[in-house]
Amino acid sequence: FNTVDPAPDYATAARTTLGRRWRVEQRTETSGAITLSAEKGYSRETGNLLFHVAMLTALILIAVGRLFSYQGTVIVQQGQGFCNSPAAYDSWRPGRMAADGRIGPAPFCIDSLDRFTAKYTADGEPSQFAADVTYSAVRSDGTDGPIEHHRITVNHPLRLSGDRVYLINHGFAPQVTVRMPDGSVQHDQATFLPTDPTTYYSEGAFQEQGKTGAKQDVGIEGFFAPTPVTNANGVITSAAPQASNPVLGVFVYQGTVNPFGAPQSVYSLNKSQLKRIGQANLHVGQTTRMPNGVTVTFDGWVPWASLQVSHDPTQGYLLFAAIAMVAGLIGSLSVRRRRLWLRITPGSDGPGDSPTVVSVGGLARSDSGNFTTEFAGILSRLQGASTPVEPALVSAGKE
Repeated sequence: FNTVDPAPDYATAARTTLGRRWRVEQRTETSGAITLSAEKGYSRETGNLLFHVAMLTALILIAVGRLFSYQGTVIVQQGQGFCNSPAAYDSWRPGRMAADGRIGPAPFCIDSLDRFTAKYTADGEPSQFAADVTYSAVRSDGTDGPIEHHRITVNHPLRLSGDRVYLINHGFAPQVTVRMPDGSVQHDQATFLPTDPTTYYSEGAFQEQGKTGAKQDVGIEGFFAPTPVTNANGVITSAAPQASNPVLGVFVYQGTVNPFGAPQSVYSLNKSQLKRIGQANLHVGQTTRMPNGVTVTFDGWVPWASLQVSHDPTQGYLLFAAIAMVAGLIGSLSVRRRRLWLRITPGSDGPGDSPTVVSVGGLARSDSGNFTTEFAGILSRLQGASTPVEPALVSAGKE
């Protein structure tokens, strides 16, 4: 396009029009023509660099975190508690520093799982799990801290001394009263593990010790159906995870429950030296009688919760690294690289003088799909910054 502005004046106007977003270099040729080279979108590379630096930092933090982290999982029945010690956990996964003893678990105790509540929708889908706990921690000076209360819900852990206590799972712990062959009475409650995560149909075992060597131990394998139904084969299953008139199925054995005295699972029986003496399906309050005077009464149940204690000193730094990665990625994907060239050729002076001629070219360095429309807008703004040639000059043959 043409303009009556002198080349230096229009070059200044063009740079003002492009604004600060464009990095502009200006040169003057020996012929008097002025060239402008403009580019924008340099922050795209900044975003790309930020993303990769943050990702490398995150990988280093993950590696360091693995060395100094530990994670323990424990099942706690309502009314019971535990202290933060490797020996207290059902599952303990320490990092190298924790395994070597150079990083010790934070000194605190969950004194009691006071109450566990679970809420479900009408179709049996879980809507809320919550564990109310009483806890205490040791202060930095070695004295005992105050006893406090907290509610743990899914994705909202209890934070203590750099550790996080998560609520992972839950289930049922049936309570029984067992009359032993020697006439003694034992009260027990055992954790039953869900075999169906939808209906919380669960299985577990009780191990009641009698006199040593008398072969009068009583072992009980059982299932717990929170909402019992009988299927077409006559087998009791559960229809929902809520406890509604639950059934405890028991298979009762007598003999020696731990013949070798070695550690064994509390969730199953070693039946190598046990003999089945009966079975029954019991509702709360019901009793079944077996040979040798053995009776089993289903007294009720309490809920249990699976709590996970996690320690990772790099977690906060990882959050910042993740935010930097997202910011860098957004910048890298959203910023567009554009290049623009202007050649401003001055017109001749004197009689029959010609206007200044402005030639504009552009290049999309990335995301060129809509560059035609964008370039047209830039060109329109550059034309608006010039003083147009009067139509009278054009009709007289002057451009």
